[in-house]
Amino acid sequence: MKETDERYTPKWIFDTLNVEFDLDPCSPVGGIKDAPIKYYYTAEDDGLSKEWSGNVWVNPPFSNPRPFMEKLAAHGQGIGLVRISQSQWTKDLWNKADGVILNDKRLKFDRPDGSSVGIPAVTFMFAFGKANADALQNFTEYKVR
Repeated sequence: MKETDERYTPKWIFDTLNVEFDLDPCSPVGGIKDAPIKYYYTAEDDGLSKEWSGNVWVNPPFSNPRPFMEKLAAHGQGIGLVRISQSQWTKDLWNKADGVILNDKRLKFDRPDGSSVGIPAVTFMFAFGKANADALQNFTEYKVR
């Protein structure tokens, strides 16, 4: 894992979604503070190789998001926050997701030391499952696709 992969979802995103998640397969050690997630896997656990169940939250490592997002799409129940590029796997996600929003703001992610850092790219949230797609509607400044 690269140092730039250590960017954690800010609390306000979970607050806005207002969704309980069963699993985060890309979690920092100890989980994400104040996140509504019951169980998690860290990089040491290799969450990609584990079985996923229930409603899954995915904020994959920036250096290798594709396999996590493909597994989420195959799992069919959860939400993924990801920086994407023009690629075939992005097109596949777009076509498989039940809801998608573009975060046109430059998100600031939490860092292990408690600071925040922005990224030089926009991010998307891909929702799988009707309840998760409906939760994207809570981001009222965006139209959900």
